[in-house]
Amino acid sequence: MKNICFVSLNANSPWGGSEDLWSQAALLLLSKGYNVSVIFYDWGNNKSEELIKLIASGIQLVTIPKHQTIRSKFRKNLNRFLGDIFQKQITTAYKKIKPDLVIHTNMAPRGADILKWVITNKIPYILDIQLADDYLWHCYDEAMLQCYLNANTVCFLCEKNKITTEKQLGVKLTNTKKHFNPIKVKGPANTILDKKITTVNFACVGRMGIEHKRQDLILEILSQNKWLNRSWTLNFYGKGEHEVSLRRLVDMYELNSRVSFKGYVNDIEELWNENHVLLLPSTYEGMSLSVIEAMKSGRIVVTTNVASSIEYIQDGINGFKSPGPTFEEFDLAMEKAWNEQANWHSIALSAQKTINDKFPNNAAEYFVTNILAL
Repeated sequence: MKNICFVSLNANSPWGGSEDLWSQAALLLLSKGYNVSVIFYDWGNNKSEELIKLIASGIQLVTIPKHQTIRSKFRKNLNRFLGDIFQKQITTAYKKIKPDLVIHTNMAPRGADILKWVITNKIPYILDIQLADDYLWHCYDEAMLQCYLNANTVCFLCEKNKITTEKQLGVKLTNTKKHFNPIKVKGPANTILDKKITTVNFACVGRMGIEHKRQDLILEILSQNKWLNRSWTLNFYGKGEHEVSLRRLVDMYELNSRVSFKGYVNDIEELWNENHVLLLPSTYEGMSLSVIEAMKSGRIVVTTNVASSIEYIQDGINGFKSPGPTFEEFDLAMEKAWNEQANWHSIALSAQKTINDKFPNNAAEYFVTNILAL
């Protein structure tokens, strides 16, 4: 086995958190002497810095056009006359690479169309599942079922994602393993939780997609009189399609003096040097890096009881959990956290210990050694 191909087709942005694992694994495999390629959407002049660095390191990039535009939808309607354009493009990419192993990063249950040529040609493949949710239910698809049943390995970030995928496929998968995403912080941030806090700095870290992260709930909750009478600030970190909507909500709730939009930041350690509490009322997750990195940094996490938070957070012990992403439930979780300020230092230490005990030191090395067995 010499040619290893990664496939990551994220049409929402030039780079995302789901790219961290495969990109670091790709560099590690390159250092071990493998030929490494990646099939990626063509972002033109908007290529991410991370992708540019991968190309410079010697990884072969093969791009295909993005397929989430009006033009591509129009072309898709012509498939019955012209043939499946996407399949032609991705097949050409595979034939150029000639892979011995394909590793595909995606949500679940998805991937059968992307791996059609790979499956037909009996090339070994691994599914790197970064997310599965109960809210977007997929219609039964025999090709998708066979894609998951016949994969060498289906990798999940948490047990909840595995269960969700099995429910949608209607089958128990026996070819699964757990993997981890890389954590961008090396250790605890400055120990500011053992000092008296006069103003609590909340942070919400993640893509500004309200259907996913429910940032609107945070603003609605903080607009209540009981919260307006407390001393706090809120910092949003990240970008996304709903940033304008969130800015309008800040205006509507008259929270401009307390809420800031910080954009995308690379220095996660510095982020947690400046903030005390992560607020993240997610509807669904895979393994939320925002949650894991906040815990690793020794900060308080208030989130929903979804995905990896089910496994890693004990409510009131090493963080705080809302049963679901609703106004009433998340308000109660925030209230509970606020009233436990005297115990924040010990809760933060417990959060740190949880991540240190349960996560490998190097997620990419773990993936290459334990999942790929290379």
